[in-house]
Amino acid sequence: MNKKGSASEKLVLSVEKQYADLKPKLSYIVKSFNSIYSLNKKMTLNYGIEHQTKIRVVPGEIGTFFTRKKEIPDYSFFKWDGIKLPILFQNKDVDSIIICNPGGETSIEGDILISAFYFLSCWQEYICEKYDSMGRFPISESLLFKLELTQIPVVNYYFDILAKAIESISGMKVTINPKHSDGLKVGVTHDIDHCKTGSIQDGYRQIKAGQWWDGINKIFRRFYQEDIWFNFDQLLKIEDKLNITASYYFITTNVSKNGYPNADYDLSAPQMQQILTNIYNSGHDIGIHGSIGTGYDTEKLKSEMKQFSNSILGGRFHYLMMRIPESFAVIENSGLCYDSSLGFAEQIGFRNGFCFPYHPYDFENEKPFSFLEFPFQMMDKTLIQPYYMGLNPEDAIQSVKSLIDEINKFSGYFIFIWHNNTITGFKYSEWKDVFIEILNYCKHLNSEIKPISKFVICQG
Repeated sequence: MNKKGSASEKLVLSVEKQYADLKPKLSYIVKSFNSIYSLNKKMTLNYGIEHQTKIRVVPGEIGTFFTRKKEIPDYSFFKWDGIKLPILFQNKDVDSIIICNPGGETSIEGDILISAFYFLSCWQEYICEKYDSMGRFPISESLLFKLELTQIPVVNYYFDILAKAIESISGMKVTINPKHSDGLKVGVTHDIDHCKTGSIQDGYRQIKAGQWWDGINKIFRRFYQEDIWFNFDQLLKIEDKLNITASYYFITTNVSKNGYPNADYDLSAPQMQQILTNIYNSGHDIGIHGSIGTGYDTEKLKSEMKQFSNSILGGRFHYLMMRIPESFAVIENSGLCYDSSLGFAEQIGFRNGFCFPYHPYDFENEKPFSFLEFPFQMMDKTLIQPYYMGLNPEDAIQSVKSLIDEINKFSGYFIFIWHNNTITGFKYSEWKDVFIEILNYCKHLNSEIKPISKFVICQG
């Protein structure tokens, strides 16, 4: 499929009468497809099997699944591009997903539209009432995790099937929507949780490891030197040398809540305000790292947004504490333009099977929210911590490169989190090089690397 173009024609949806109740969900998916791809002439896609059209999708056995708010549908599998993918709402495997009929019609023999809706909209999270200790949707409940598909952007594959079907029946080229540049896009984000307590924490770790003198010396030096995690100059130098810009997300409170710490710094202090100025003047972006509880409290989030001197376009919730649908409604009502909290802490990969920014679905009003969600696919602590993936640096690099390659297939967006404290100190001594290697690999792929807010502006 041709990756780049300036065509602006759209795929138009026709829904047969018996499936009218699904039209808002189907329209949402076709609109999402159109946000990524362009056609050089208008094409109608029929949902149903009664009308004769050039291209159609065979509906699944959906019945009352959505009205009764069920969580897990029936599913079967098919092969596409060498990958075993699920088709929801049917229990018979598909030998060939695209069928070209003698009459000049093309039939997609599996409901890729409703399958895409299920994953992209995070329907399962909307229904599921199981949470981890922080109130988050656990990866162990995810259907994608159970199907061992968290490393695959399944919705992008569904869209690829639709694009290939359109090309086969029409002879036209389906191209990337002009608002997305060709090739891989990369959003480097830094969640600034700690910058004042690293010397003590790291010194204690060294003492436990038997490095008594180094550990005690590090703790003692903290009384007359800056903390080892107050390393913004070092981080800025790395990014300046690589000629990239990033998003820096700051927490506005240092008061703990429900036993969980927020920041270990006072954002209003002159020293921190100078850091924000330095970051901004270096071409980077400042965003909000919403404190604990803001994911469920619109007024609290708005109040924290006002504590920044510059207008805030977006950010991410601290500890990834967000829950669907509550947090999406909070973001919408706060006035933020974008969010990047959707991703798993436990594993790298795709929480909703998608590697592009998108407008989340408002289930209550059956329409998209106005803000953009930029799903993230990788967090540094996920790679490192033994209670998550617990990888060594070499294996971590290979895992991340494989993830990047998967996103690059679709000219998608690789959004990742790298905390400032993961480039400094005894515990993270090897991980600065991992960060740099990941960025160099992205540059090797001729990626466009910039703050998420700049991608938002490009998309209008």
